[in-house]
Amino acid sequence: VGARLMGASLYRASLGGASLDGAHLDGAILDRASLKEASLKGASLLRASLEETSLLRVSLDGASLKWARLQRVNLEGASLQRASLEGANLDGANLEGADLARISFEKSTRWDKARGLASARNLPYKLKQQLGLEIEGQDPC
Repeated sequence: VGARLMGASLYRASLGGASLDGAHLDGAILDRASLKEASLKGASLLRASLEETSLLRVSLDGASLKWARLQRVNLEGASLQRASLEGANLDGANLEGADLARISFEKSTRWDKARGLASARNLPYKLKQQLGLEIEGQDPC
């Protein structure tokens, strides 16, 4: 069982390398925090605010980021395999080299001005379609 930090205010917190696997951070405020190389596997960040947060090379595999505010977040090299991003706001996020294998998202998930999607790994076909990205020669499965 992970840490229970629902609604916590961790503004500008330095949590680089922290192990927060399975943590409950629903509604937490992590704006401008540094979680560089942290592990949040299976964490719940429902409606959490992570604006301008450094998530460089963080592991968010299986994490729930539903309705999270991720504007201008740095997810460069992060792993988001099987992460839930329904309704999340990733406007201006940096996703260079991020692993997006089997993420779940919906049309309400916002990707406006997100950078690095062309170099993100395992970008789902349906997301490429939705964003009008190059999909030549790819199997729509």
